Formats: sequence, C-alpha cells, structure tokens
Amino acid sequence: MNPTRTTQITLMIIAVFGAGVIFGRKFSPPRASTEVQAVPAPPGSMTERANAESRMDVATLGDLLHETAEHHDSYEKTHPKHNWWDWYAPYIIARQYGSTPQEAVTTAGFYMEKLHKVVSR
Repeated sequence: MNPTRTTQITLMIIAVFGAGVIFGRKFSPPRASTEVQAVPAPPGSMTERANAESRMDVATLGDLLHETAEHHDSYEKTHPKHNWWDWYAPYIIARQYGSTPQEAVTTAGFYMEKLHKVVSR
C-alpha cells in the first residue's frame, strides 16, 4: 500500500471517528449469529459499500482482534495511559481496507496523536 492510500484511510478514520459518529448510526445489540452484521446504510452510499466490505465471520474477527492486541501491546508500553478501543478501532478499519499490519499501526498511532493527543513517552 502506498503512503497516499494509507493517508486516505487515516483521514477517513479521523473524519468518521473524530466526529464522534460511526457512520452516522447508532448500533443495535449484536444478534446471535456467526457473522458480524453491519449497520444498515442508505442504498448506494459510501457507508453501504464499506459495510459490505467489512462483514466477516466470528473466527476471522477473533483473529483480527488477536492481531490487534499483539500490535497494541508495544504501543501501550511506549505511550501514556489511553483507552485501548481508541487505538483498536483505526487499526481494525485500516486492516479491513487492505493495510498491512505495520501500515495499520502507523494509522492507529497517527489517529491517537492527532485526535487524542497521545504521544510517545
């Protein structure tokens, strides 16, 4: 992935999460299913396309969360106290949009620095 694509993903994440809104929708309680259900969006919208791309089964999500936890561990050891979910969200979205693990780490770190003012100790 080229730096421009990584920057675009980072800016999209900041635009979505920085506004305090996730795709402009409230989340419903999870359904009993082996597939994570995306939040409904207006037909043809960018959100609808993103939701279609983000569907994954429980095992895949578990693997992604495990990977995220492993990468967050080194971040957590070098940065002041913060909410783990603020780092996890941009990392996971970046991975869903095709970033490598290292690119996702960079995206999550940039997000934390720019929006939450969390910088390395």
